[in-house]
Amino acid sequence: MILWKPVACKTCENSFCSDCINQWQKKQSNKCPFACRYEKRKCIGAILKVLSKLQINCCYMQNGCSVAVPYEGLEKHEQQCDYQPQKCEGCRRELLLKDLAQHQQLCDQIDLKCSTCEALFKRPDRAIRQ
Repeated sequence: MILWKPVACKTCENSFCSDCINQWQKKQSNKCPFACRYEKRKCIGAILKVLSKLQINCCYMQNGCSVAVPYEGLEKHEQQCDYQPQKCEGCRRELLLKDLAQHQQLCDQIDLKCSTCEALFKRPDRAIRQ
């Protein structure tokens, strides 16, 4: 629970995650959670400096990722992390990204296309089509 992409209230100078305050503003337009008038401004430099020094564990740690990433690189890492869950396009089974390509090479629910006639078929039908 750390500030993510922080912004501040110009009136009271409290800081908020940008997504959190945006959600709040949808319900409480122009009101700060601290009961003053909310006007968005950049977060103070001291907070940004502290955040920039943090090393944060990947959110996929429970799936096996052991990487601690600098605050600025966390979002990019998590978008590309090999330990994020993904669904197979065939069987819809949830697998880790690092295992997905190998699984999909063998999954019998993925449509394949015949290189000759371009007909679609499933892997179990492959022997019949050849």
